[in-house]
Amino acid sequence: MDGVFLHFLQKEIAHLLVGAKVTKIIQPIKEELILILKQNRFEYKLLINVSSACPSMYISAEHELGNINPNMFCMLLRKHILGGEITKIAQQGLDRIIYIEFLAQNQIGENHRFCLVVELMGRYSNLVLLDENEVILGAVKFLKEGQRQILPNCKYPKLEQNEKINLLEFEPQNIIEETELETLLQGVSKKTRVQLKKLASTNKEAVSILTELLSSKELPKPVVIAEENGKEFPFFEIGGAENIKRQFSSYSELLEYFLAKQTKDNLIKQRTKDLSMVINMHKARVQNRLSVQKAELEECAEKDYKKQCADLLGANLHLVKKGDKALTVVNFFEEGQPQCTIALDENLTGAQNMEKYYKEYRKLKTAEVKLKELIELGEKELEYFNNLSFNIEQVNSNDDIEGIKQELIEQKYIRAGRRKVRPIQASMHGVELGIGFKVFVGHNNLQNEFLTLKFAKKNDLWFHAQKVPGSHVILKSEPGYEPDDKIIEQAAKIAAQNSKAKTSLTVAVDYTKISNVKKMPGGKPGMVNYVNFKTIFVRLN
Repeated sequence: MDGVFLHFLQKEIAHLLVGAKVTKIIQPIKEELILILKQNRFEYKLLINVSSACPSMYISAEHELGNINPNMFCMLLRKHILGGEITKIAQQGLDRIIYIEFLAQNQIGENHRFCLVVELMGRYSNLVLLDENEVILGAVKFLKEGQRQILPNCKYPKLEQNEKINLLEFEPQNIIEETELETLLQGVSKKTRVQLKKLASTNKEAVSILTELLSSKELPKPVVIAEENGKEFPFFEIGGAENIKRQFSSYSELLEYFLAKQTKDNLIKQRTKDLSMVINMHKARVQNRLSVQKAELEECAEKDYKKQCADLLGANLHLVKKGDKALTVVNFFEEGQPQCTIALDENLTGAQNMEKYYKEYRKLKTAEVKLKELIELGEKELEYFNNLSFNIEQVNSNDDIEGIKQELIEQKYIRAGRRKVRPIQASMHGVELGIGFKVFVGHNNLQNEFLTLKFAKKNDLWFHAQKVPGSHVILKSEPGYEPDDKIIEQAAKIAAQNSKAKTSLTVAVDYTKISNVKKMPGGKPGMVNYVNFKTIFVRLN
């Protein structure tokens, strides 16, 4: 998005939103802001993203809001501009900076003016809130170093105009043909220059075309341009270009087409990053603990030797004298009755040495039983974290993320915080598998548990990819319908596609009646035991 494209976008947004009132402010992640605005009974969602990956601003029709707790910058905006009215939306020349001005009332009814500065400059992108004196009240990113310092209670440092020519103010008289347009003109990117050069043989002619576009009362149509290498990018129509692949009714619609999935993926990626860190931290702890416990369990293998030494000492107590450091006896426990040497504590009598070996044997035997229990629990916990990691990879909505977060809070892996967490209800939307059959898929452990243990009936079929993390899949049949091999294979394929093995060519899927599936005793959410199952091998394309 260069300055010229932003100029047309700003005009479109200003036409719709100047005069609109701010009814809601949401900040899903640090670098994304959504203003819900009302104008003439119409509601608009102005989405502003200042991430380095995809800095953008457009009116969204499809963006998912979700249930998100506000951060400090969001609270600051709510304090000052919630309920206020947009009075102006302007661009700084042809730079990638937009000023959104608001008129809002404070608690005692006094009018105050504020300005939200939207800087869409790649890795330098930012959102800054100013008061009427251009003093910084807050920002998404505070900058303490460099020439432009963005700090609270300081005067906002406007970006200095460079020596490039702003075509909104005047058209250059003398143009150097050898100079690239992006070096000569403000707001012109390489892509814009390439498209202009297809229509103009000289820089002067290209400048003339661009000047006419910028001064026109009608906005050029937003389009998708296809490059020679097959890649596409958002642009504006210039003089009947032949490489236009698709037209859009608005610049916002065009940007949403291009950026909505990328923005959503970035949002999910950032929101799951902290959860993944928590899961990986606990997973590493469990793995370290298991490593220590397994090493201790190997040491417990000496228990039989300790008991053997104690028994042999008991049979040969008359040979032991206090002060002996060792005793060599016949080992009648082994075939051939070879001689063996038993180490002794010279400060103990024979009976005391025997009791010492018995004590060590009992200690190791008790430890072995306990360690086996702990290792079994640890393996289950590790399996649980592997399932959580898989769930994190599968999330595609804010509710999925909140579901996993709620689960971690309930299992006391993270703190709930001061704000009460609203329970996330499992979304039970089945997929039709022909007449009389529906398949339901769990998207996290809480949903898996709800599906299997509460939602499903005893004659429903339960599917799960064999020995890998995956979703619980329930096949429900209407009265009078029995699933045939084809229906079972389709349901098994859905289970395979919603598992860690989804990239494999062939996946083994276990299935059985719900009556054969039980919650694992002491198991974490979504962990079950099942019996009397069949296995089907499904091929994934």
